[in-house]
Amino acid sequence: MAGAACEHDSTPVPVPTPPIDPSPRRAPDSGCDDQAPLRLQLSPDSTADIPYLDQIVACTDRKEQFTLLTNNSDAAWTITTTAAGSVTIVDDTLKAKIFRGAVAEVYAFAVLAPGTKVSVNTPPSGVTWTFHPRFSVMWLAQEQLADKIASYGEEQLTDMLSGRSARRRAVVTCGLQAYGIAKDEGSGFTGSQRAQQLVSALGVGAAVSECASSWKLADQEALQRWPRARTATWSDDVMRLADDARFLKLADDRLTLLSRIGKAVGHLRG
Repeated sequence: MAGAACEHDSTPVPVPTPPIDPSPRRAPDSGCDDQAPLRLQLSPDSTADIPYLDQIVACTDRKEQFTLLTNNSDAAWTITTTAAGSVTIVDDTLKAKIFRGAVAEVYAFAVLAPGTKVSVNTPPSGVTWTFHPRFSVMWLAQEQLADKIASYGEEQLTDMLSGRSARRRAVVTCGLQAYGIAKDEGSGFTGSQRAQQLVSALGVGAAVSECASSWKLADQEALQRWPRARTATWSDDVMRLADDARFLKLADDRLTLLSRIGKAVGHLRG
């Protein structure tokens, strides 16, 4: 009997098949991720703004507890919430870090820079993003100047990240100078020569400008630190923007587009 009992106990017991989940988790919507898989619909103040606002991808988690915003545009946007909330940077760039440093000198709240992603710990219904002309012009100027520095090597680009770097201070100063001339709705740039107006705003061709002074100071520091290396100097790089056809076309196109966006405001709905 004991042997029979052992034989009986050793008989495999069929494992029951688990029930099929009637509502399996779907893959994240386009532009979203596993943490915030649901793409949100836009609720604009004006349908004319949709092409620009749609360049901000907005996603949320399945319980709609927070909002993820990705900026695929060339413009800068401010973020507001209906309740106290914090903004955490998820994806960042070197240019955006420099840009936010400049913005912080005139604005104490979160800004959504081009090419970045942020998480807002507020439900979608309480999140709004608004086009900011002056910050967008600042971005355009700083982006071009950062590219000039990057073309001379990683060491100088890394130096630009340092809070004590004269080159970083120069990029911030020049960006703020562009910000100053842009005015609240970008009205500082009008007519058909917007790019040349931006170049003038940076102080190119002027006898004295804060942008030029700070950049030339950075030139001196770079010469001391890297005596045998070339660097992005005021005379060889920044002043030549006035004759750079590629830059002038880019700036004209960008500034013309910014003038069309106006006061674009994006709201969300699930």
